[in-house]
Amino acid sequence: MCEMSNNDEPSLQAKITLLTVELERMKQAHEQEIAELKRTSDLMLCEMRKSMENEKTRIANEIRKQCELERLRCVEEAKRKQWCASCGREAQFYCCWNTSYCDYPCQQQHWSRHAASCAQTRANNEASTAAGGMNSLQPVITAANSINPLAMHADGVSAQLYESLVELYAICLWRAKCER
Repeated sequence: MCEMSNNDEPSLQAKITLLTVELERMKQAHEQEIAELKRTSDLMLCEMRKSMENEKTRIANEIRKQCELERLRCVEEAKRKQWCASCGREAQFYCCWNTSYCDYPCQQQHWSRHAASCAQTRANNEASTAAGGMNSLQPVITAANSINPLAMHADGVSAQLYESLVELYAICLWRAKCER
């Protein structure tokens, strides 16, 4: 190659210049493509961020709604339950319309405060004073009074027995009135 002629040199020089110009043009086109790709990717990232933010907001609102519904459901469920008048735990034993107990020790502890306002005890006392001195009713009265109405369990076994004794007592009162 050293033996090149001098007249080939200008054509090689022109070729080198042409290739240099072509290389510069390609570099410029490449830089423009890179800039366009960067701009496009930045736009896509912005759109994705906005979409993610919207989705995050939507999910957060949905979860808030679900939590609010769950809270309302729990409040309604708690309202349906009765609570121990002594300690505040869920009640298993029921006395009268607004007094309940979780266990017998709580009932015993609270009874001194509740006895004066107990609707069941008041009803029993009124019924026994209405009966006057009827000795034939004494066994029924004794049996009814021996069952602590506060010890009625939620399963209703003691409640059924108590109700049966109250019915028996009512029948005895009715018979006593008829005999007069």
